[in-house]
Amino acid sequence: MEQQTAEFMEPIAVAPARPQGIIDRLSTASGAFAGWLMVLSSIFIGYEILSRALFSKGTVWVYDITTYSLVWFTFLASGYVLREKRHLNVDLFVLKCAPRVKAVLDMLAVALVAVLIGFMLVFSFKAMAHTYSVGELEPTIIRTPLYMIYAGMVFGLLVFFLQAVREFITALLGFGQLAPADASRALIFRSPWLCLLIFFAGAAAGFYLFASGWVAAGLFLLLVFMLIAGVPVFTSLGMAAAVGIYFTFGAGGFPQVAQIAYKATASNTLLAIPLYILAGQILMAGRIGPELFNFASAWIGHLRGGYAVATVLACGIFAAISGSSVATAATIGTMAIPEMIKRGYKPHFAYGIVAAGGTLGILIPPSTPMIIYSGVTDESTGALFMGGVVPGIIIMVLFAVYAVLGAGKSGSKSPRASWPQRVAATRQAFWGLLAPFIVLVGIYMGIFTPTEAAGVVVLYALVTALLRKTIRAGDLWKVMADGVLSSGMIMMIVVGAIMLGMVTTVLQLPEHLLGAVEAMHVSPWVIMAILFVVYIILGMFLEVVSILLITLPVVYPLVTSLGFDGLWFGIVLVILMEFALITPPVGLNLFTIQGITRARLSEVVRGVVPFIVLLAVGLALVVAYQPLALWLPGTMGFNR
Repeated sequence: MEQQTAEFMEPIAVAPARPQGIIDRLSTASGAFAGWLMVLSSIFIGYEILSRALFSKGTVWVYDITTYSLVWFTFLASGYVLREKRHLNVDLFVLKCAPRVKAVLDMLAVALVAVLIGFMLVFSFKAMAHTYSVGELEPTIIRTPLYMIYAGMVFGLLVFFLQAVREFITALLGFGQLAPADASRALIFRSPWLCLLIFFAGAAAGFYLFASGWVAAGLFLLLVFMLIAGVPVFTSLGMAAAVGIYFTFGAGGFPQVAQIAYKATASNTLLAIPLYILAGQILMAGRIGPELFNFASAWIGHLRGGYAVATVLACGIFAAISGSSVATAATIGTMAIPEMIKRGYKPHFAYGIVAAGGTLGILIPPSTPMIIYSGVTDESTGALFMGGVVPGIIIMVLFAVYAVLGAGKSGSKSPRASWPQRVAATRQAFWGLLAPFIVLVGIYMGIFTPTEAAGVVVLYALVTALLRKTIRAGDLWKVMADGVLSSGMIMMIVVGAIMLGMVTTVLQLPEHLLGAVEAMHVSPWVIMAILFVVYIILGMFLEVVSILLITLPVVYPLVTSLGFDGLWFGIVLVILMEFALITPPVGLNLFTIQGITRARLSEVVRGVVPFIVLLAVGLALVVAYQPLALWLPGTMGFNR
C-alpha cells in the first residue's frame, strides 16, 4: 500500500533524502497525535455504548466531543500528510513532462498549498480571537467554548503552513541541482517557462471570466488548470473557492472561510472515515490479510480455480474490514498473486482478479465513498451500508464464477487441506472474520450507529492486535501516524469541496442545471445514461473521493428531482466508482498491483478487462431491479 501511485503526490524535487528537521518532526508528531485522538474518540464512543446498554441512558457529551475531535484531526493530520507526499493530485500531465518542468510545477503546487493554508490560518486565528473575546459558546448541551475548537484548527494549520514552506524551500533547492540540459524523452513540455506561461495564461483567462460576470465558467476553468498542473485536489478546490468568494462577496466574504472549514469537518457522519481507515490500518499491520487468505485457501483451494476464488473471498472479507479498495488490493495481492502464479495461474489473470477484487472495498460496507455520499447528501449511512451488501455479494459471486471458468486448467489444484489444518486456519482468521460481523450485525440490529461501529472496530482492532502480539507496543506510534494518511487527505478534500460547494450554491448552479435539463424534454433515463457515461469517463482521470465531492453537490439534486431514489443512486454511483479503480490511465488499483508486482501496466489492464464487463453486468442488474439495493435497508425501516 505504500507504493507510489497516482493517488499520492510525487516528490516535490529530485534531491537526496533529507534529514528530519524540527518541522518534519513536528508534523510527524502532529500526525501521530491525530491518530491517538481517534483512539481516544473510540474510547469515548465505547463508553457511550456501554452507558446505553448497562444503564439505558446515553451521555450528553460524547457526540459533541467526538465530533469536535474530527475538526482537530483534520488539521493536525494534514501537515504530516503533506510531509509524506500523500495529498491527492492529478499527475497524468505532470508525469509526461521533462524533469525540470515537473520540478517547476511541483514548486508551483506547493506554493499554492502554502498560500491557501496561510490564508486559512489567518482567518482561523481571527475567528479564534473573536470567539474568545466575546465568549461565544457552541449551541449544544455542553456549551463548549468555540475558541477551543478554533485553537486546534489554528495549531494544525500552523504546522501545515510551516511544512508547506519547508517543502517549497526543498523544491527550490532541488530545482537548482537539476542539470539545465534535458535529454529525457518527455512527451509534452521540455521548457518549464513555457509550461508556466500556459498555466498563468489559463489562470488569467479564468480571472477574466470572473471579472466579466461569468463566475461559473471562471470557476471551472481555474479549477481545471490547477488540476492539470498537478496542484493537490484540496488546494485546487480551495483556491477556486477563495477566488469565487472574492468575486461573489468581495473581500468581506473571506472571514467565512474559517467558519466553512469548521462546519465542513464538524460532522459526526464523516468521523467514521478516519475511524474505519485507522481500524483497517491496525488490522493490516496485524497481518489480518494473510490470515484471511490462508483461511479461504484452506477451505476451497483444492477446487478447480480454488485459489482464484479464495482470492475473491479474501478480498470481500477484508473489504468489509478496511472499507478501502487500494488497501484490499495491496494487502491480499501481496500474498495471493505469488501463490496463484506459483500454482500455474497466468500472471495477467492473477493481476486482474486481485485488482478487481479490491474494488469490493468500496461497495461492501463499511465504505468510505458511502460515508462521503451520506455526508454530502444526508442519506442515511446505515441504509447505504446495508444497500451495498446484496449488490456486493452479487458482484463477488460474478467474480468467483469467472475465477472458476477463467482459470480453466491453468491453475493447478492444491492438495485438500486436512480438517486440523482447516480448523487451525479458521481459528487464526477468527479475529479478522469477527470484525465485519460486529459492524454489520451491530448496525442492522440498531446496537450502534455506523460511526459508533467504526469506533468499536478501532478498539477491537487495537486490543486484539496487542493481545495477539501481532503489533508491538513500540510500533503503535508509527501505526497511528500511518493510519491518518488517507483519511487526512480525504478530509482536506472535504474542506476544499465544501468551500467550493458554498460558492456553487450561492450561484444556484444546481438550479440552473435542472432548468437546462428540463428544457431538453428528454426521458430521465436518458439523463441518467449520460451521467453514467460522464462518471465512467471522469473515473479514467480522477480519484473516487475527488469525483464524489466535486460532482455530488450538483448531481444529487438533479437526480432526485428527476424522480430517482437517492439511496439507490448512491449504490449505483459506488458501482460506477468501482470502474474508476480499474480503468486506465488513472485506475488506482492498477497502479497498486503494478507496484507490488513490478509487472507491465498493459499486463494488469489485460487482466482486468473481463472484470470490467462483469462490473457492467452487476451495474445493469442493480439498475434494472432496484430492490437489489433497497430491500435490505427496507428491512431496517428505511422504507422508500
